[in-house]
Amino acid sequence: MKQHPILVAGGGIAGVAAALAAAVSGRDALVFERAAAFEEVGAGLQLGPNAVKALQRIGAWDEVSAIATAPPAIILRDAVSGRTVRHVHLAGAFESLFGAPYRVAHRAHLHGALLAAAAKHPSITIRGGCAVEDIQQNVDGVSLTLQNGETHAGDVLIAADGMRSGIRQKVWPGSASIFAGQIIYRTLIDMPSALEDGNCVNLWMGSGFHCVHYPVGREARLNIVLTAHEGQLTDDIIDQCCPQLQDLLAMPKSWLPWEARHVPALESWVKGRVALLGDAAHGTVPYFAQGSAMALEDAALLADLLRDAGTLPVNFAHLNKRMPRVAAVHQASVRQGKIYSAKGPVAAARNLVLRMMPDRQFLTQLAWLYKNA
Repeated sequence: MKQHPILVAGGGIAGVAAALAAAVSGRDALVFERAAAFEEVGAGLQLGPNAVKALQRIGAWDEVSAIATAPPAIILRDAVSGRTVRHVHLAGAFESLFGAPYRVAHRAHLHGALLAAAAKHPSITIRGGCAVEDIQQNVDGVSLTLQNGETHAGDVLIAADGMRSGIRQKVWPGSASIFAGQIIYRTLIDMPSALEDGNCVNLWMGSGFHCVHYPVGREARLNIVLTAHEGQLTDDIIDQCCPQLQDLLAMPKSWLPWEARHVPALESWVKGRVALLGDAAHGTVPYFAQGSAMALEDAALLADLLRDAGTLPVNFAHLNKRMPRVAAVHQASVRQGKIYSAKGPVAAARNLVLRMMPDRQFLTQLAWLYKNA
């Protein structure tokens, strides 16, 4: 008997990754995106070894590796003094320990690479301009009705429609995302010719704020993310910075402000035949650079569940096995935001610990995230 397809609401990174998970498991996937054109907004993102492993598991790493940039190091600096606190090399021991490389990419380029991987699978159909209007489900499957009146039946509906997921709020009432209290300013500029260590991921830790910048794209552009933890405006932050960072932050002509938000913890990501995936399930603040990685890990597990089940019914509730890991990532993200923006004696102690910690110890404390994915 022919299996119903996997239905996916949302054509962004998480949604296309879910479709790839279905395809590599021998299943058909129908992806419905509300927007008429498939465009991932935003600028850069970081792909740690766990994200790379997930991309390999859903068969998309070849396409993504072609558009990703390989930074040689992550450099942690004090934003006020300008001093380097720690230099983390991303080749050699790092890659050997975690079994995969560290990459950065433009969000739109990652999305395009996933679409290119999906285009190789006849079993994947992706449609834009298709908003989900209604959902009906029973023990055997789910059907959805689009705003244009079309109906489609499937084995499961994967809701991958982002942090502000309309499907989550419909099926899980009271689950609207929560403002975390910070404003994140993003911009993308041409790479400054004389920027020291411009090819690296640079993290500047300030007093009530922090800044991250790294190169994205083959055209050598610089992604800059400035997080105001106490509601400061960009000019307020720039005034507190060392001259080197002041000069850099004065270059952008404009900034795009985003609210830092997170999805409240849910008891389950699955209700009947509707399953949440990616930010729709567990969107968090971005201070651990793991938002896209968690969505890709979700998709990798989905691929395993579909493959292992074969023609038998799939227990999609097994997606909930990821809840402890994702909760740990959320807690780490919140904690890192506080550490990066610490003030006074706390900041001084942070710098001392980071400066004095042996390299092996520093890397080992990341094993739970990067190696044990």
